[in-house]
Amino acid sequence: MYMKTTNKTGFMPNHKRLCRPTRLPEIPGDLISEILVRLPVRSLLRFKSVCRTWHATISGRSFISTHLQRSFSDHQRHPSFLISPDLQAKKEPNKIRLYRWQKGQDSARLVYTLDLQRDSAPVQVYMLGHCNGLVLIPTDTKMYVLNPSTRELLTLPESTREMLSPSSIFRSIVGLGLDPSTNNYKVVRFFSYPSDLSRMGMEICTITETARAWRSPVADPPYPISDYQTATFFQGSLFWTLDELILMPPPECRLLRFCLKDEVFSFVMHPPCPGLDDGDEFTLNVLDGELCLAQFDSSQRMVMWMTNDAVNPQWDRRYVLHIEPSLTIAISHHGLLLVDRHRVFQYDFQSQKTEDVARLDGLKYDGPGSSTIKYVHRCTCFVDVVPCIESLIAIDSAV
Repeated sequence: MYMKTTNKTGFMPNHKRLCRPTRLPEIPGDLISEILVRLPVRSLLRFKSVCRTWHATISGRSFISTHLQRSFSDHQRHPSFLISPDLQAKKEPNKIRLYRWQKGQDSARLVYTLDLQRDSAPVQVYMLGHCNGLVLIPTDTKMYVLNPSTRELLTLPESTREMLSPSSIFRSIVGLGLDPSTNNYKVVRFFSYPSDLSRMGMEICTITETARAWRSPVADPPYPISDYQTATFFQGSLFWTLDELILMPPPECRLLRFCLKDEVFSFVMHPPCPGLDDGDEFTLNVLDGELCLAQFDSSQRMVMWMTNDAVNPQWDRRYVLHIEPSLTIAISHHGLLLVDRHRVFQYDFQSQKTEDVARLDGLKYDGPGSSTIKYVHRCTCFVDVVPCIESLIAIDSAV
């Protein structure tokens, strides 16, 4: 009688039973990119270390641009905001904390802490700027560019101009934008001439992998800007409002534009606002892909003018709201989301009523030493910053 034998493991020693591992078909590179572009930034940062091909794909300019466009689309459906409240200013005057808050939440998550303790004197932080998910942090000593999603920080070089004194108000007039012709980000800041305080100059710092230094454009700004103001980036240009006139005669156009491609200034026609010369307040920002100028007149109205053309704008008088001066931070088909000091509220187009959404002085700020604070002295920044995979470390290490 023939009996089959087995080895100690209980398997038959017949080599015919052994199978070669099945080789999986290769996934096309286009399909891999289509999958990766749908992932959040945190996952992409881990997947960069999978292989050289994935690292090159995720770091490529085309992938970054496509991922950013998807982030903008997702952000419109589920907006989140970056806020920088003035917490414990007296205890830790040289620490800048950035928190991310989403509508409907009662807490804000700590994203980044910029520690400036090495500076002996208290550091003054000006209004933050933002462009495509990157945040500009201007101070009276240095300037920084931060990617909150990757937590990468880039310190811009010192300026060689002796006239850039920390006490100058012009140091607070800054801007961050993307040059569409080169896909390089540029930071600008103004300065004053000691011989003529009414005359202003400007410096540009282009953030590239080969060089980074401050330089001047061909011509100075054609008209001075009088107050603390961070530029609004829109369609390859930086915009400032000239709502406080210094020199006479005043310019006919009250919007100052700086083209990041040609690096030249120009005046842009403002909306036909009747109260422009009567002391009305104005704010400028970008909502749903359009440039928005909000006018607050003496009759407690907010008039919102919109345009989709940065060079020759045709202003549309889109909304008239009977509310107190507030900053509009988001827009949808149903209404607006606004912030007024510590109050975040929404305005419904159909009912023409407002509803409170959150109180900045009642949010729980999660992070080291977090607590529910009773009072926010001021909010340095409250902007909608989309997730961005742009690498600042690669730029910093290449210089």
